[in-house]
Amino acid sequence: LPASLDLGEVLATSRSRFNDLYDFEFLSILVADSTHNTFRVELTQGIRLNSPLSVEELPAPLHQALSANGAVIHNTVEDDFVGCSDQANSGMYIALRARGNIVGIIAIEHSEANRYTERDSTLLSELCEPLALAIDNGLWFARLRNLGAEEERNRIARDLHDRLAQALAYVA
Repeated sequence: LPASLDLGEVLATSRSRFNDLYDFEFLSILVADSTHNTFRVELTQGIRLNSPLSVEELPAPLHQALSANGAVIHNTVEDDFVGCSDQANSGMYIALRARGNIVGIIAIEHSEANRYTERDSTLLSELCEPLALAIDNGLWFARLRNLGAEEERNRIARDLHDRLAQALAYVA
């Protein structure tokens, strides 16, 4: 799984791994935005989702995955089943947890019913812990990078202000 601190690289590597491991038509990875209590759609394949989504706006299987301890599987055609894709008839959903917090949700879906087995969900559950840590690390690294850029802008502004103040004092 990804060893990068860049969230984009982590998600690209994860997409590649999921393509290797699972036969799916639709893939969604949503990342939690704790400042706004929403989920941002960071990666999709085969579908389009609005972003950001509040917890109440999440499709039912994703909402169910938030409270489950492992992967949630929907394998049968049910009248009330609505996944991330309108065409999905089966899917696996899991919340990504790192350091005691939910950092994201994964949805893997297929238009065929009965597509996923317990073995698939077990493998997904095992992959999610390191993936959740990689995503969390990517989010923290992005925060640190933004904080560092803000500090650098402040330092440059202080330097410019000091130079200008010295020049004006000299002229006076």
